[in-house]
Amino acid sequence: MLLITILLQVNCFYVKQGYYVLHYSFAAQKNEKLLKHNNVSDSTRAFLARVNEIRDYAFDSIGLKRNKNYTRMVQIENDYLINVVSACKKTGFEKYQWKYPFFGSAPYKGYFEKEDAVREGKKLEEKGYDVYIGKSDAFSTLGILSDPLYSYMQNYSEYALASIIIHEQTHATLYLRNNVDFNEQAAVFIGDQGGINFIRHKYGENSNEYKNIFLAKGDYDFFIQSLRELYHTLDSVYRLTILSDTEKLSGKEEIINRYKKDLVDNYSAYFKTDSYRGIDKAKINNAYITSRMTYHKDLSVFDSLYKRSNYDLKKSVSYLKSLKNEDRPFERMKAYLEDQTN
Repeated sequence: MLLITILLQVNCFYVKQGYYVLHYSFAAQKNEKLLKHNNVSDSTRAFLARVNEIRDYAFDSIGLKRNKNYTRMVQIENDYLINVVSACKKTGFEKYQWKYPFFGSAPYKGYFEKEDAVREGKKLEEKGYDVYIGKSDAFSTLGILSDPLYSYMQNYSEYALASIIIHEQTHATLYLRNNVDFNEQAAVFIGDQGGINFIRHKYGENSNEYKNIFLAKGDYDFFIQSLRELYHTLDSVYRLTILSDTEKLSGKEEIINRYKKDLVDNYSAYFKTDSYRGIDKAKINNAYITSRMTYHKDLSVFDSLYKRSNYDLKKSVSYLKSLKNEDRPFERMKAYLEDQTN
């Protein structure tokens, strides 16, 4: 999750969220200092060692920016970091955009305190928007500060830890103003593929560590693909000019209910884990769907670039860096790939 935090604005939101960013930054202790403490547990020592391995891999094998991110750790009570508000039109997929000085617009706003996020969500609902409040376990300050580790990350699998560090390090490496979808989808692809490659590099393709990645990942990929299909089904309804907003809302409710019922009724056929057992209770609306599509709407162009780079992620990242001044990076990538094919 790319949280844009600007501390130079005299504004309640920036001041309050900026306080938390600085508080966690100043409270974080250097990893090397922690390792010198006698009371540091073996599990924490192993965790910090894994982080160092992942950082080195991200820099040397993927070509991400070398900086001091994740060389410090801070203790935190929660098992996540921020509450993220997203909003969307009820009868279309036009995302509500927040404008941030210097960094442009983004379709989300993050709060460290949940009540602040709920308050923001209610305001948007009163204005007639669908609202979704999600959780994020990390964010990038884009190099403004060195991003710390958070204590709850010690509970992550090695693959999940690698993916999130590489994801956020991608943001620190590549940022295109007013191109949130591109920034996030690039980070998702590089983080995911980078995490897979790291585990394969460390343990080998025949290892249980490598094979186990694909059990949970298979469920996640299926769920995201089902949301893509739901997105396109709803979008086709929203685009029908012959329907009134009332008719569109009625159709929307029916389609979403049918989608949930299908997942519940066919759960064992679709999923191999219990991760999505509660999908029937999820508040799925346009904001929920677009919040996922910001990160996953179409990763195929990145997959094509990776294949065109002979499955060398470092080469893929090198090309993506060349797009830093592009206004339409997706179109530029597609044109590049077509030229390479021809």
